[in-house]
Amino acid sequence: MNKYIYYLKEFGSDEARDSFQAQIESIFDKNGFKPLVYPRANYFRRFFYLASLYFSIPRSSVIFFIHPLYAKTNRIILKWLGRKGCNTVCIVSDINSLRFKEQSTDEEIAYLKSIKFFIYQNKRMKEFVQAKIGEKVSVNIEMFDLLFSIKETERKNTNQVVFAGNTSKCPFIHELHQIEAVQWRIYSDTAIKEYPNLVSVVYSSGYDQPLSGSYGLIWEGESVLDISNFSGQYLKWVSPLKLSNYLLHSLPVIIHKDAAMADFVIENKIGYSISSLSEIPGKIKAISDNEYQTMVENTRKFSEKISTGHFTQKAIQAILNKIRD
Repeated sequence: MNKYIYYLKEFGSDEARDSFQAQIESIFDKNGFKPLVYPRANYFRRFFYLASLYFSIPRSSVIFFIHPLYAKTNRIILKWLGRKGCNTVCIVSDINSLRFKEQSTDEEIAYLKSIKFFIYQNKRMKEFVQAKIGEKVSVNIEMFDLLFSIKETERKNTNQVVFAGNTSKCPFIHELHQIEAVQWRIYSDTAIKEYPNLVSVVYSSGYDQPLSGSYGLIWEGESVLDISNFSGQYLKWVSPLKLSNYLLHSLPVIIHKDAAMADFVIENKIGYSISSLSEIPGKIKAISDNEYQTMVENTRKFSEKISTGHFTQKAIQAILNKIRD
């Protein structure tokens, strides 16, 4: 059946090759799915490409795509092939209107109403989208894969906490030094002001950057006290890529108790949840060395799966089974 499975390719540039969306596309390639790449050419060649797609792709084929779609032409392709009777599958990698105030939710996902099948991040994301577009046939991916091989690192229970990510979108970073009982290690492509208890590590890209510390922090927003502001609320809906990154590096996780993935972290014993970053010193002291090492071993089970594309592959197979049924 794979010869009748296609995907809209949008992340083939050198700049995007380390993105998790590009790695989803790599898994498509490994499965033998055929990429659909809109040509950068003159009007007539583009029109010919669109027409040839409509007539060459068999009815009932499967078309995967990753939302958000950035090329408007790809939305046209989806509409054409959907009208022909193809099965379109949306992998929801993000909802921009949850992250950016200026983005309209209704405008962003209006075109999704015609899509037949979905792969959502998690239960909460599914509930959010289906409230807008109605109930669909779907599965949840749980977390995103990162196809990088990471050497095992010895971890010890210390007060060193890692934050790896885009600091420009996380104003709370500049307040972290106020929690003096924690040694913070900030990994980002931009240097920030250092303090006696805060080290800024600058790296260019990729997820194979070694992370030195004992815990990985998942937090959003403007304050170290809570995630009540707009950008902080984002955590209540998504499966953060930081979670995959920390587990890939066998780092136990610290996450807000209201985050969409907080229950997952607790149930799998790979970290703990908090309501304020000021709780971290007390939490660390309360965890025995044996309890910490158990968390580390549990993260390593996920590390192997994440690095081999397990979660994406499982979700792809599950939605294909639903299509065949």
